[in-house]
Amino acid sequence: MKAGEPVLNYEEPQTTPDGSQIWLRTSKVPCATPKAGDGCAGNVEDITDRKRAEERFRTFQALAENALDASRWLTGRQSRYANRAYYDLTGYTYGQE
Repeated sequence: MKAGEPVLNYEEPQTTPDGSQIWLRTSKVPCATPKAGDGCAGNVEDITDRKRAEERFRTFQALAENALDASRWLTGRQSRYANRAYYDLTGYTYGQE
């Protein structure tokens, strides 16, 4: 903001008064008002749940990727995940099956 440029979709951790950590996505746009001087307009969105889900998925993916057993999961209507052992065992390459 010091450069006078907008800051959009900036994700940052915040510590709450009770000591827990949350994640916020903020956007700020500088604006100059003749009466009040420099200021900014912005919005803040709590993205804590999404960040926690992403971390759980990264942990799951790391565990699955290093598993010796072939594993394949459906993770949604069209998305899927299979670990390296699955492709080694079946001879498929990603996207073939």
